[in-house]
Amino acid sequence: NYLGPADAKVVVTEFGDYQCPACGKYHPVLKNDVLPGYDGKIKFVFLNYPLPVHKNAQAAAQAAEAAGLQGKFWQMHDLLYEKQAEWENQKDPIKKFEDYARQIGLELGRYQQDYASQKVADIINNQAALGDAFNIQGTPSFFVNGTQVNNSGGSDSLKQAIEKALNQ
Repeated sequence: NYLGPADAKVVVTEFGDYQCPACGKYHPVLKNDVLPGYDGKIKFVFLNYPLPVHKNAQAAAQAAEAAGLQGKFWQMHDLLYEKQAEWENQKDPIKKFEDYARQIGLELGRYQQDYASQKVADIINNQAALGDAFNIQGTPSFFVNGTQVNNSGGSDSLKQAIEKALNQ
């Protein structure tokens, strides 16, 4: 799933985990600061990398990808991050995610079917395998045109990497 032009010169990829506190903190920065600054210039790709240490991360990834099959990936993506505190410690967040599915106007029966489907599991597993191939050490992990960005400097290092790629 991506935002921006399909053929953009610069591709920013995030490997993320919906239950990861750092990803949750990064989300508003990306959504409100980084991405609007490069609107139309970059392609932003989100890939699932649910960490085993986060017990609800896999379920959240399934919710986002199931929403994506109805064309509402980004709406669910945003809700999952913005409401992280509501579901992160739930024993079983499935009902909460169904509430979100209703909120964004998904056809619930189809959402439930897709949520539990092998198709959705395969999407997530393939993305996580790509993260493993890149030796992801944690989330969020960002890449600009395939080169990992050291994001210890926060969003500034990501912006610098984007600027550099745009000017090449």
